[in-house]
Amino acid sequence: MGGRGATSGIKVMTEEEYLSSKGYAFMGYADAGLHISNSRISDKVRSRDVKRVQEKAREYDSKRAELRKEYNQLVKEGKVRAPTTYERIAKTAKGNPERADVQAARRLLEKYKQRMKKSR
Repeated sequence: MGGRGATSGIKVMTEEEYLSSKGYAFMGYADAGLHISNSRISDKVRSRDVKRVQEKAREYDSKRAELRKEYNQLVKEGKVRAPTTYERIAKTAKGNPERADVQAARRLLEKYKQRMKKSR
């Protein structure tokens, strides 16, 4: 009970991680067919396709808004919490060492560790 490695039952995740876990990631809905320039498609058909995609995107956005409210409610209830700055940096630091953001996160962690040693 307590101590290292103990879990309190509170999930640690960002709002975007929560949305993704429910199947509603940031860029989750798109229709690649609209990006193709095809002069054989009539304006009427293209307009109908655009309207269909816009309606799907509105539905997707409204579901994301609903899930955001759900996430905020879980935070209020204490079942979920957002990660601390240190936790976010530590997670980023575990990534591909060739990426600039990972290198920066590792430098920040090193500075944090140095600061902690000085304060002891």
